[in-house]
Amino acid sequence: MREVAREGESPLQVMLRLMRDETEKIEVRLDAAKAAAPYMHRKMPVAVDEPTVVEPNELPELQQLSVSERKALLVLLEKALTASE
Repeated sequence: MREVAREGESPLQVMLRLMRDETEKIEVRLDAAKAAAPYMHRKMPVAVDEPTVVEPNELPELQQLSVSERKALLVLLEKALTASE
């Protein structure tokens, strides 16, 4: 503990260092990862209802886009959805 205080590591930095230390026992590394996770990753919101499905013809704004613009939008939306999973 004195080493940690002397070097000025925060508790989070200690947990991350332990988690990444390949010489530590796997149990120690997993415990450190579990303890650090809430500080590194926000909680996912709880789903209340099923997502609302909107048909493209219900959005007149989409009708104004060209085919190539619609394809580009679709690619961006798919990337956003896979990034959030």
